[in-house]
Amino acid sequence: MYYEEAFRYLDAQKVRYLVVGGLAVNLHGVPRATMDLDLMIDTARKNIETFISVLKEIGFKPRIQENPLSLTDTGKRAEWRAKKHMITFSFYNPEVPYQQVDVFIENPIDFNEAYNRKEIVSVGDVRIPILSLNDLVRIKQLSNRLQDVSDVEALKQVRRIQKENENDRR
Repeated sequence: MYYEEAFRYLDAQKVRYLVVGGLAVNLHGVPRATMDLDLMIDTARKNIETFISVLKEIGFKPRIQENPLSLTDTGKRAEWRAKKHMITFSFYNPEVPYQQVDVFIENPIDFNEAYNRKEIVSVGDVRIPILSLNDLVRIKQLSNRLQDVSDVEALKQVRRIQKENENDRR
């Protein structure tokens, strides 16, 4: 799984990020097919620069003809949203083109608050910071795509089961 390498490198370089999207849905216990890795990152300049450096180091390139360091420029990100209707900036591995990492150009919720509520999931010896269940439901409701509507229903079911389990333990 190519995600594992990305997580190891991001962790080693202390990049502040959260897994969102389909993989986060999976890690919260809802099986769903997904190929790309969707991330929300701290938009502090140094964090973005380190994030881009990590992706470059593991062989990822921007999918569009834009300098990825422009992600550090709030004006440029606003321009992309307004003129290109961009939501994410995509990177891909030219050696294995289905390997794609998408990062929000503007975080749909406050990153620091979400980071403080994050959940850590361990897969083998890799620790993965994921968006909390409630925050994941919230951003999926904001997007309101058909797949996200389906994900929200499944995630709400996970939340109900978790609450029932908590009540049973009391």
